[in-house]
Amino acid sequence: MPVTAKSSEQASKRRKSAPNLRSGGTSETGHHVEKLNTQQRISRFHTLIKQLDHLKEEQRTLRNKLTGSPDDKARARKKIKVESDESFAHGLGGAIEQQIKDIEREIEGLGGLDAYQKASLKGGNEKLGKGACGRFLGHYLRSLHKERNRKLRLLDIGALSIETYARHSSFVKVHAIDLNPQCAGVLRQDFFERPLPGSEEETFDVLCLSLVVNFVPNATRRGLMLQRAKLFLKPGGLLYIVLPLPCITNSRYLTHDHFLDIFAWLDLDLVTYHHSKKLASYVFKARGGVEPKPGSTKEGDKQTPFPKRLINDGPGRNNFVIVLEGGPESVLSQQNDKPKLKTS
Repeated sequence: MPVTAKSSEQASKRRKSAPNLRSGGTSETGHHVEKLNTQQRISRFHTLIKQLDHLKEEQRTLRNKLTGSPDDKARARKKIKVESDESFAHGLGGAIEQQIKDIEREIEGLGGLDAYQKASLKGGNEKLGKGACGRFLGHYLRSLHKERNRKLRLLDIGALSIETYARHSSFVKVHAIDLNPQCAGVLRQDFFERPLPGSEEETFDVLCLSLVVNFVPNATRRGLMLQRAKLFLKPGGLLYIVLPLPCITNSRYLTHDHFLDIFAWLDLDLVTYHHSKKLASYVFKARGGVEPKPGSTKEGDKQTPFPKRLINDGPGRNNFVIVLEGGPESVLSQQNDKPKLKTS
C-alpha cells in the first residue's frame, strides 16, 4: 500500500511533537534546569514520565503490527492507524524511538530519577509543613494500636524517608520501599513486583500511598496498584492515600464521589478525608472476609468495572483517571508466585 497523505501528515505531527532538547542544560521549555523551582521540577518530571510511557506503549503496538501474530497485528491495527506499507511503518517506529531518546535525554538533563526523588524530599519537608503524612495519620494509628494491642506493621510505598513515622516508632514497625531510595532504611523495590503475601504474617495493618498513584503513568496500572494494595492489608487494616488535589477536583474522569466508589468496590470504607490547598488525603478501612463483586461494564472480553469514562467535562480540566479491570483474580494472574493465603 502506498504512503498516503494522511499517514504523511501523521508522521509530520509526530516529528513536531517530539521534545526539543536544547543544549546548555535547558529543559524542553527552554528554562535553565538550575532555575526551575522544586514544584516546577517535579511537575516536569511527571509530564516527561507520562509522555515516555505513552510512546513506549505506542512502540510496542507498532512492533506487534509489524512482527506479531495475526491476532496481534489485528489488535495493533485497531490501536494505531498507519495507512502505509511496512517500510513507512518502520520509519514511524524510528521516529517514535527518536522521541523516546529525546525524552530520556531531557530526564537525564534534569538530573534523572535521582534528582526527582531529591526534589520530592525538599518539596515534602515536614518541618515546612509539607507532606506531613505521619501527623495526619497519627490519630488513626494510635486508635488501631489501642484496638489491636500490639505493634502495627506499616508498609510505606514510595517512601522518601523512614523519618515520616518516626514519632510513632514505639508502636509502629515501618517497612519502607521505593524504586530509587534516597535514605538509608528504605528498601529498593518495585511494588508491582513485590510478591503477594503468602501468609497472614506477611500482610500489613497499614499501607501508605502518599503521592505515589499519580506518579504511575498508566491508568490501568494505577487501578492495579490499588487492587494489589488491598491484598496486602489485614482485615480492618488502613489504607492511606494522598493525591494532588486537582486529580480529584479538576479531572474530566474522576470526582470525589467516583473516587469513593472505586474504593467501595474494593471493599475499602472511607474513614476520613481532608482537602488542603494542594493535596487530597484519604484514609480507608479494609472490610474483612468480603471480595469485590465483578462489574457489569465490559471492554471486549475483559470486565472493566471502572473504565475511562467522561464524567466531569469542561475547559481547563486535566485527564487524570484510574481504570479498574477485573477482580482479585486479575491481580493473582499477574503474580508468578500465588499466595498460599487469600487475604481479604
